[in-house]
Amino acid sequence: MKGWERFTVLFLILSVGVNIFLIFRIFDSRTDIERLSERLRVVLTPEQRTLSWERYFASMIAYQDFCLEGKTAISMDGRSFSLDSLIDGPTLVFRYKSTDCGQCIDFALLKLKKMAIGQHIRMLVLAAEPDRRNVKILRRRHGFTDIPFYQVQTLDAPAEEVQYPYCFVMDKDMYMKSVFIPDKSYPYSMDLYLKMIGKRYFSVSDAVP
Repeated sequence: MKGWERFTVLFLILSVGVNIFLIFRIFDSRTDIERLSERLRVVLTPEQRTLSWERYFASMIAYQDFCLEGKTAISMDGRSFSLDSLIDGPTLVFRYKSTDCGQCIDFALLKLKKMAIGQHIRMLVLAAEPDRRNVKILRRRHGFTDIPFYQVQTLDAPAEEVQYPYCFVMDKDMYMKSVFIPDKSYPYSMDLYLKMIGKRYFSVSDAVP
């Protein structure tokens, strides 16, 4: 076997090993992985599956485990709160910025609203939007009467560099966990993400109706 052939074989073996390691590092449940793999296999082409997996794991690994202590959140009536005071157990957080794709924000909020219906899941929205009126309009348009929206202009986390809205789970330790960047081109991936975190953090058997 030629040198370049040996290198190619070793590279492929290493790639497979890394992917397997990442899968079991992120998820505790083998069933979740099997469901995600099967759903992606059915609805996506091989090229799309590769892109979806790369984006999925890139966000889950690269952007999590950052502490958000010391941040200030502004409520829709103008009151200031420490972000720490708003987190009283596992909380699903949706983060968007005024510069993000508007359709991407709407897509993710629609998915989150479905998850919130009939589920006992603590959820909040953090908006990097200088004009509070725009946040109120967005909240009212999507009918989020029971989910609090706050203005937080910067989180100083690597995920802020991405020009897309994103989700993560945060507990009392204030660390970002299970960061996920929704992609409206692959809606099933967000459905499965919400189901997985529903079971892992909130003991929900089926988080998406």
